[in-house]
Amino acid sequence: MDGKTAAWVLESGCDFVTIGRGAILRHDFPERVRADAAYESPALPVTIDHLLDEGLSPPFIDYMNSWPGFVADQASGN
Repeated sequence: MDGKTAAWVLESGCDFVTIGRGAILRHDFPERVRADAAYESPALPVTIDHLLDEGLSPPFIDYMNSWPGFVADQASGN
């Protein structure tokens, strides 16, 4: 979810870092970390509009909505 953790994983001896939620939240996560080593992904939950802006399809957003705390409730914003 952030550049600091990704760097720590590599410095700990791993050959690579997998990016899951960070890449869902920002389609260009690796480029953002390259530009700013302290980059942090947006805090959860995020809005459906945010996910649409990042290129997620409506069916994938429906799936992500099953993850507690990932997609903000449209009525309350949380």
